[in-house]
Amino acid sequence: MNATYHAALSPLTTIRAGLCVATDAAASLCYLQGRVGYLHTLEMGEADVADEATLKAVARGLGHVADYSFELADRDDVRAALVEAGWDAVSYQDVSPDNGREHATILILVTGVVAVVEVESVEASE
Repeated sequence: MNATYHAALSPLTTIRAGLCVATDAAASLCYLQGRVGYLHTLEMGEADVADEATLKAVARGLGHVADYSFELADRDDVRAALVEAGWDAVSYQDVSPDNGREHATILILVTGVVAVVEVESVEASE
């Protein structure tokens, strides 16, 4: 199992398809943008995770191109095609909200492949 992280303003109550997790806790924390929140540590079990090249190929097959992979991953038809092809999640390089930090992101496409194992309160920062 692999640890992943998700920062949010409130504790996660359910894991849903469409949840993005980072492989690095610090990358996840940048999404709080200095606000009070929660850092969730999640364990990813056995999952078929598509890589960025697969994401781009599937999107291209649907007629989509974009400057950034997250723009492709945000498309419902691309997500549906990945799930139909048997993928549980997709990994790609993303940038933080202020475009200041590039990091690996995993978009969860189906429920049941990650579980919260720890929730930590995060104080506001400047």
